[in-house]
Formats: sequence, C-alpha cells, structure tokens
Amino acid sequence: MNNINEKILQITKKALTKTEKAMERTGEIPKISSKIQYKGCLVGLGFGTILIVGGIIGLLMKKQIWPLGTLIAGTTTIISNIITMKKLQA
Repeated sequence: MNNINEKILQITKKALTKTEKAMERTGEIPKISSKIQYKGCLVGLGFGTILIVGGIIGLLMKKQIWPLGTLIAGTTTIISNIITMKKLQA
C-alpha cells in the first residue's frame, strides 16, 4: 500500500511542477492592444451580419431548422461584439 501511495505522490508532484511552469509562461503572454480588439469586433459584426442574412435567406426558402440556428448564431455574435466594443470604449 505504501508503494502505491509513493507512486501517486510522485505523479502528483510531477503534475504540480508542470502546472507551475505553465502558469509562469501564461504570465508572459503579451496583451492585445485595444485598437486590434476593436478591429476584431468589427470583423465579428460583419460575420454576424452575414449569418443573419443567411438565416433570412433560408427562411425565405421555407427551410426551418438551419435558418433559425443561423439567425441565433448571428444575433449572439453581434450582441457579444457590441458588448465587447462598449467595454473597450469605456
């Protein structure tokens, strides 16, 4: 039983050292400037608009399932990008 506990303890120590190294590396990740984030939001708004237009076209073609999913995805994309843009401006 002690042998199994020692193996588990060694595995746990290895995992902890790897986790600590990973946490140190994540602190070194550079932050993205607000200008680039703003441009990314504009691109996201464009994609959201394309999804909504695709959903409307699907509804006009009398389809039911994929246009609704596309409309929901487009609306969610636009709303999340608008929220992010307002946070960047604040």
